This record gives sequence, structure tokens and C-alpha cells, in this order.
Amino acid sequence: MSYRKYLDELLSEVSELISQPNEGEYWDFKREWYFMDKKTDPARAKKGRRDLLLDILNMANNPLFKDAYIIIGVDDKTHEIIGVPDDDTNRRTTEQLTDFLAEQKFANEIYPKVQVETLTHNGRSIDVIVIESSRNVPFYLYESHENNVRAGVVYARQNGRNTPRDKSASSYAIERLWRHRFLLDATPYEHFLNVLEDRSAWASSSERETTGKDYLQIAPEYTISYRSSNDDQHEPSPEFYCCNQYDTRVSYFSIIGRYHQTVLFKRQGVYLDGRRYRTSSPDWGFLSNPDSLRDPESYKYYVIGSENWLLHRHLLDERSDEALSAYRKFMENILVYEAESERASFEKFVENNWERYESLKGDANPFIPESFNERTRTAFENQLRTAYALKQLLARWRADKRMPQLKQSMK
Repeated sequence: MSYRKYLDELLSEVSELISQPNEGEYWDFKREWYFMDKKTDPARAKKGRRDLLLDILNMANNPLFKDAYIIIGVDDKTHEIIGVPDDDTNRRTTEQLTDFLAEQKFANEIYPKVQVETLTHNGRSIDVIVIESSRNVPFYLYESHENNVRAGVVYARQNGRNTPRDKSASSYAIERLWRHRFLLDATPYEHFLNVLEDRSAWASSSERETTGKDYLQIAPEYTISYRSSNDDQHEPSPEFYCCNQYDTRVSYFSIIGRYHQTVLFKRQGVYLDGRRYRTSSPDWGFLSNPDSLRDPESYKYYVIGSENWLLHRHLLDERSDEALSAYRKFMENILVYEAESERASFEKFVENNWERYESLKGDANPFIPESFNERTRTAFENQLRTAYALKQLLARWRADKRMPQLKQSMK
């Protein structure tokens, strides 16, 4: 999904929530941003930081296990659109809120992932803090911090209201959160994704040449089957990311995950470096120059934690030096995002900094084997330049987000 489409869908959902008569299980309205300026009013800033932390904790522990929204710039009683002024010094970015949460004493050092998005509703700007759904609930602190939020206490959204600071969520709400953590309410597909992460839990029932199957040892009804293409009439089309392999030939196979006889997912896999390495085919990403009508630029990526990422990691044979060598070469041309929200933000950044992207693209000096025809060489050169530029930009973008002054601004 493109970033523009994501924002359009978010605006549509937020508009629908604003039209509701009340706040709900996964959304809350705030007339203005939390006050955070310690220098101006330390006591008020302390309360603002405490309220922000409590609101995020409650929303992260919502009973529907959905992405939750703190919608800022909307009156919580009348739902009138107030808007957020451009010069509001209390306004915070995604990076600043992430740093704020990282400073807190969360149990197991796992804290909610958040994203700040600015939308225009009825001609006025509103900010939305998106708290991403997670299996790591319940979120709670193991040690009280400056905000006087109690350690070991679970705060949760219940009946459209937050748990008061001096109380705890009900035993029923806490039980549901722990059940969600331990996958006791999970579907077979969710169980499948969870067990994919543990490669040692799987065994092979046959050699994986043209066909093969893995099964989960403690629950053999979960299987992954592999079937190579039977098309011997045509040479498989190469991929740009095979150019730096010792053997540039590629071949493809299908990956099918089943629970009993029910198909849970299907994916395409690719063999690289003369079948020394195999992986799930990475996803396509697209970027467009906002000032040009030219076709979009394309690249390949994975998102950590996604179905495709888990299969990619599952298929890596870490016992094989040849597979590891091919894997490292493969990853030189592939982007890896920490979350889908990071992909959306980074693509927006690139489109807003197109000249910088083009400059880095011009610095690339990709190697293209002469065995490919001229048309393929031209296409691969452009894609390899794109991959180089995006990987450079992503590293710098992440470094800039973690600049020390951002943390300083939260203190």
C-alpha cells in the first residue's frame, strides 16, 4: 500500500470515528497536545508526560487488539474540530514519541510502537497518534518513573474509558490480554507465523529438489510444501538482485503453508547462485517523483515480522557457508524495514527529497554481467542504482531520526 493510500484510509476511518457519539474502545479525542515544556512550567509538564504515557498504555492494551488512535485537535465532549496550530511547541513527531517511550521502564524493555500522522479534516490540521496492535500485550512498567505511573499495574481501555491511574484493569481484561500474548486466542494462520520463527521446531519429510515438505514436529498438521516450476520450455527470467552472485542463474518454486488440508498462504520462492541459496521472493516497492509523470521507480524489500520476512528467515540454511555467502550478497540489494509504518514514512521522505535520491543514484556503480542482453542490462542497472540509493538514504534517515537533540527536546 502506498503512503498516500494509507493516509486516505486513515482519514476515512478517523472521520468516521469523529462522527460517533462517544469515544470508543480504541480511539480517544484530545483538544490539544499534551503539555511537555519543562522550562516553562515543570509541574504542568510532569502531568503532561504522565497523561501521555497513561493514554498510550491504555490504548496499547485495548480489548479489540486493534491499532488505536489518540486524535488530537478534536474536542472530547462536542467532537468539534479545533485543529492543531502549526506553531504548537508541544507537538511531537514519531521519533520523539518513540524516544519518550524508550526512556520508560517497560517490562522486558518492550514498548508500544507509535506513529504520528497529520491529517486535514474540514480544512483544519489534526494529529493522530497511531498505537500499533501487538501480541506483546499487556504493556506495563516494571519500575515507576518520574511520571508516577505505578509499576506492575496493567492499565487497559475498557468500555471506551481508560483505567484510572490509582486503579488497575479488571481481572477479566488482564486475562484476555495475557491470552492474546500466549496465542490462546490465535487463529491457525497466526499460530503458523509464530512458529515459523523457530527453525529448530521443524523437520523435513523429504529431500527438497523438485518437491519437498517441512512439518512442525509438535503439531505435524502444520506443513510447508515446496514445488519447483515444471516449465522446462523457457529459461527463467533473471532478477536484478542476482547480478552479484557467483552464478547468476535463477529458478523459481512455490511455497504453500497448510493447516491440515487448508491452505493458509501461498508465496513464490527463488533459488539463487546455482541453487546454493533459496528464499521467498521479496515484495515490490514503488516510488514516484511528485513533479514528474514518469513511471515509478521500483525496488524490493522485506518488512520484519511479516509473513514474507518470516519465510525468508525460515528458508535460510545457516549451516551452509555457501548459502550464507549468497544470502549476504542478496541482501546487499534488498531493503529491510522495521515495520510497515517505517516503510510508509520512508517512502514519503524519499518522494519529498527526490533530488537527494537522484544524486545518490548517480553515485552508484553497479556491476552487470555481460551475459545479459542490452535491454536486461539497462533495466538491471537502473534497479541496482535505485537499491543503492535507497539503502544509503534509509541508513542516513534512521541516523538523523536518532539525533541526540531529539531526546534532549523531550527532557
